Amino acid sequence: MNLRPALLTAALLLSANAFANNPALSKDEFDQLIAQPFKATHGKSGLIVEIHLKPDNSAVARKGYNDIGTWRRNGDAGYCVRWNKQRVEERCTNFVKQDGKVLGVVPPGDVTWWIERAE
Repeated sequence: MNLRPALLTAALLLSANAFANNPALSKDEFDQLIAQPFKATHGKSGLIVEIHLKPDNSAVARKGYNDIGTWRRNGDAGYCVRWNKQRVEERCTNFVKQDGKVLGVVPPGDVTWWIERAE
């Protein structure tokens, strides 16, 4: 019996749960971060996208992925967006803190993005 796939799966589940237990950004921290475009780096692929969630609920993605869409707030420290090119259901992300960094977490608690201010 090969235990390697089972151990890998267990490690991934444990790491996802560990990230899910990190504290969310406060509403004020989230508002400050999204007041200007922010940079999101995908954890697996390394793709870097600059995202701007505008006050009129329009969303713009540029650099590594170019698209426009609409967004809405999802709680104090999260948002849901529907991109025009993808034409699929809304995708929601919540921001949490870990070791002084901001992470983008998608349901069911998987960390997918590293978030920072755009330069």
